[in-house]
Amino acid sequence: MGKVINTKESYFHYLLSLISDDKVRAADSYYNLCLLFFSTPFEVLNPMDKNRVSDAEELRDLWVESTRVKDERLKQEYAKDLLGIDISFLEVVIALANKVDTQILADPSKPDLTSVMFWDFVDNLVKYGTFGSAYKKASDVLTDDKWCMFTEEAMKASIKKVISRTYHEDGRGGLFPLRKPKINQRKTEMWNCCIAYINENYTD
Repeated sequence: MGKVINTKESYFHYLLSLISDDKVRAADSYYNLCLLFFSTPFEVLNPMDKNRVSDAEELRDLWVESTRVKDERLKQEYAKDLLGIDISFLEVVIALANKVDTQILADPSKPDLTSVMFWDFVDNLVKYGTFGSAYKKASDVLTDDKWCMFTEEAMKASIKKVISRTYHEDGRGGLFPLRKPKINQRKTEMWNCCIAYINENYTD
């Protein structure tokens, strides 16, 4: 039995489903943004951020299982196809959002918060990043109907700040801005930055 799906395309749409809910349909409203995130390779600058790569690889394993293919050889082919694709910025941010849902804010009585957290992180790029004070959230500037060359170039600059750790020491300009940082957010691993942000904004 041969492959019946386009691995890269199917996996991308699977990722979009993880960051969609009743309020946001990523494939319908933020396709261009997510495609940019997906086409941008993640780079490990802090050695501990190799864990972010591992988390992204787990998403790939989950996608392979979600295809419900029973032929093990075919599943291995899909997994092999993904090995040829760089770990993307999109995968890393989704994996962080999912980790917040499952490990910090886990509550069986509430719906999956992966989508909520992902778009909160993206809002931070807009609010404290390249676009300036005129914009406060993703829906103000990043939807497909507003997407243009200026938007794309601005987001490329925002992504570069996150990956290269050139945002402010308090995290402004990155995914996890802090009001009262205890350490330089450029020099600690992303998961620590994320935990500090969640503790400031979502926990008592």
